Amino acid sequence: MTTRSVTSLIRRLSRAGFKREFVRPAMLPDWWDDSLESDSSVLSDIELRVARFLGISVAEIRDPSHALTIPAARSTVLRKATNIDADRLRPAIHTARRVAEAVARNMKANPVVTLPAKSAVWRSELVTGNDPVTLETMVCDLWGRGIPVIPMERLPSPAFQGMATIIEGRPLVLIGQKHDAPGRVSFFVAHECGHIAAGDCDNDNTIVDEQEVSSDSSAMERRADQYATRVLLGNANAATLTAENYRDLAN
Repeated sequence: MTTRSVTSLIRRLSRAGFKREFVRPAMLPDWWDDSLESDSSVLSDIELRVARFLGISVAEIRDPSHALTIPAARSTVLRKATNIDADRLRPAIHTARRVAEAVARNMKANPVVTLPAKSAVWRSELVTGNDPVTLETMVCDLWGRGIPVIPMERLPSPAFQGMATIIEGRPLVLIGQKHDAPGRVSFFVAHECGHIAAGDCDNDNTIVDEQEVSSDSSAMERRADQYATRVLLGNANAATLTAENYRDLAN
């Protein structure tokens, strides 16, 4: 019979998709040391932290025989990639939503300035002439609109590329993959903004782009790619960009 302990809880989290290397910095307190795993005096505190993070009851956490499950995100639309199992992304999506909720709560006093539905209008507010839009210019504009752009420093593996969501009426963009090239990140941000501007995130939909190269050729994805292309380059006749070739143009 499995006993109630920090060690068994970490094992259950691992089976749910949250590996030890993620749990340590994301769920455990700053004062944590691995030698405390056998210390029963800290168990209740750790169980409470995990329950809050997962959004489930403490009773479920305290039952060592209970398999931990991650609540499915409401109305998640996954940009499809070949052979991807959507359930594998559930830990990463849940983590990002928790971060986004915290940011949204702390920005309640900041009004939201809606993104223009037309890409040419937003581009004209970002730059003049034919210069490519830089990542700094775009992100500063979005934060000024009350639309946070959040780079996720830590996510369970596998992670997603980008995510657009609305929480309590506030649009948010989350970037899940780490890239050194600002041009690539610019495209990811602009693509997610395309979803927001088109209203794809209405009714609490969360749009998750799993990979930068996708097999999803839906109208929604083509529209977001086109919005990103026209915001970044301003040429309505240009071939649709990818993150890779915008990196070459912008850097």
